[in-house]
Amino acid sequence: MAGSVLSAIHEGTDRLGELAERLEREKRSIVKAVQILKGRDLVEIAAANAFDRSFCESAPKRYVLTEAGRRAAEDGTAIVQGQRPRQRRRTAGLRACAWWELRAHGVTTLQQILMNHAEGTEKAADTNLLKYLGALERAGIIARQAQRVPAKRSRGRVQWRLLHDLGPKAPVWWVKTNEVFDPNGGKAYPMNLALTKGSAGAGAAADGGEVGAVAGDVEADEANEAGEVDCDE
Repeated sequence: MAGSVLSAIHEGTDRLGELAERLEREKRSIVKAVQILKGRDLVEIAAANAFDRSFCESAPKRYVLTEAGRRAAEDGTAIVQGQRPRQRRRTAGLRACAWWELRAHGVTTLQQILMNHAEGTEKAADTNLLKYLGALERAGIIARQAQRVPAKRSRGRVQWRLLHDLGPKAPVWWVKTNEVFDPNGGKAYPMNLALTKGSAGAGAAADGGEVGAVAGDVEADEANEAGEVDCDE
């Protein structure tokens, strides 16, 4: 699959929707393939950097081949998952992108954030984002919608709704003090830890859990959803 995506990008099909239509595959399959290619330094997002503010504001993303990617496409090199180890990046930039996504659209899902902003080299991007979203929820900044987005392999994807737009700078989760700090207004919001065993976890057990609670982190919810876009291969 990764080889087919590489060839398609080489021939000029460079956006997610176009690739899915051309190869007659679901978008999540294309995302996984692109992440493999990114991990091999064969594909990158055009004029984007996960730590630039503009990265979160450019959509839809366009994929371009690196020099190594062009050579691989021209030579017909087979792309095998796990060919070589890859460097990993901190995932803090994804949290800023998640905040941008919430402010831009009001409502979003984990899947949408990953598809729009994850590059594939982040370590455990899905788990990182889920814990961050859970922290924002417990601080009363966002909330889960009652209605979920339908998904094939789970009861549906949780939709996260922005309750308080604090400003352009992403809130910071202070793990040790169980607070979320707003760098825009200089205010710290205490986290309601009761949500771990309360409303936040109420529907989680039936769902199987998107990610397990770790050291008091967000209660499990939607494990199957997290597996649909595996940014850590």
